[in-house]
Amino acid sequence: MAALARVREWFGFGDVQPPRSAQEHSRFNFSAHLIPGLKGDHADLLKLYTELERMALEGRYASIPASLGTFKSKLDVHLLNENLHFYCYVEERALAERERELIRGFRAEMNGIARSVLNFVKVYRQAGVHPANGQTFLTELRQIGGLLATRIEREEQELYALYKP
Repeated sequence: MAALARVREWFGFGDVQPPRSAQEHSRFNFSAHLIPGLKGDHADLLKLYTELERMALEGRYASIPASLGTFKSKLDVHLLNENLHFYCYVEERALAERERELIRGFRAEMNGIARSVLNFVKVYRQAGVHPANGQTFLTELRQIGGLLATRIEREEQELYALYKP
């Protein structure tokens, strides 16, 4: 590394910052594919939710814990991508205080929803779903589904509009 610094100085590039990591670079650069990808994740999550609801209604309880695992994995990847690439970018670019407050509010709200969803998944993956708790599972699943559907609609209408080059 010292040799590279000397070569940079010799060629007049002594104060140039070393290249950022690919992860850091992508967090602060616009990607035309990010929002369509996040919306695709939303569609996938809603599809998985619908399948979970159908399983519960049909009494296919044995399949539910594995499907909850798939749902959780998809949600985890979506939230990570959203946090690293969407929120980092829009927070870096937000100029108006109103935008910064909106972003912070959405982020805090999503953290609360994510905790609720992950707790729900944990409970029913561990305990399983069976005839004795099937109705309770379905009621709680529908509450989670309502939260997610409302959140997704608001993200796509209000929040994602802030992502601009």
